[in-house]
Amino acid sequence: MTVEGSGGKGNATHTPWIGVFDPDETDSPQEGIYLVYIYAAPLDRVVLTLNQGVGRLRKKYGDVEARSRLASDAAAVRAALGTTATAGTLPNVTFGVNAPLQRAYEAGNIAAIQYDLADLPPDADLLTDLDRFVDLYQDAIVAKRDLLQQDPGSVSSSSAPKTTGGSDPLRQFAPKSDSDYITHLTGKALVRSRRHETLVKEYGEHVASLGFSPATNVHPRDLTLVKEDHEWLVEAKVVYRGNATNAVRDAIGQLLQYRHFLYASDSAVRLVALFTEPVGDAYVDFSVLGWHQISVEGPGRLEWLGVSKG
Repeated sequence: MTVEGSGGKGNATHTPWIGVFDPDETDSPQEGIYLVYIYAAPLDRVVLTLNQGVGRLRKKYGDVEARSRLASDAAAVRAALGTTATAGTLPNVTFGVNAPLQRAYEAGNIAAIQYDLADLPPDADLLTDLDRFVDLYQDAIVAKRDLLQQDPGSVSSSSAPKTTGGSDPLRQFAPKSDSDYITHLTGKALVRSRRHETLVKEYGEHVASLGFSPATNVHPRDLTLVKEDHEWLVEAKVVYRGNATNAVRDAIGQLLQYRHFLYASDSAVRLVALFTEPVGDAYVDFSVLGWHQISVEGPGRLEWLGVSKG
């Protein structure tokens, strides 16, 4: 989990907040599900709410449509969580300000507990509530993704934190160590090479030099790339003993699965399959599906298959 607080940017907000984010779901209050303490105006109450990011939906749909979608999504996730999990929590909250942002917070609430700042419970009780809501947060992420699998597009906000532009394109790129490691088996020890991590590392550094912003903090995805408001989803596979069949099947299957379940629409992300060696002509003529091969002269043995639909 990551924690961030804000009293407003530029001007002080009527409703300061302290948010808790699961980086596999979201890294900001702009989208996805997150846990947040929101102080209600005139700062006499604080609400612990399992809420949804409102920024990108407001920008995309406008305030009225965004609130409608947030309320619908909140009701769907709350219903999926069940009455036992949400017992004693509030399905509806108010923040004391009739403004678009605060009304969006109200619409996005999935479950909440409210405290009177003049009569706060003991710290032990506050911690118990927070522990409960952290568990509820994890259950809500699972419930949301189940809803997306059952009915793609039924939830408006995707579970796909995006990297953003900036001066350092590698600030979210931290591939795992590619040094050899030892696996102990019964009767012997084998030294194995982290070829997968080397592939991700070399490719990420290479595309960063071409102006892309790579990110590896997007589990379960291997790598994502962002450039000029476009996002690429990259799945890296090691070709073992020249057998490209399994590598290609696994890579394309995972790309399509992640795109289908983790993004708002098929057009929201472009797909790249990355391999440790050429996969052969039999696997690069997917013109009927919109796939094509691009060979890259990078720092190592880079050969990749993609891109689909633009």
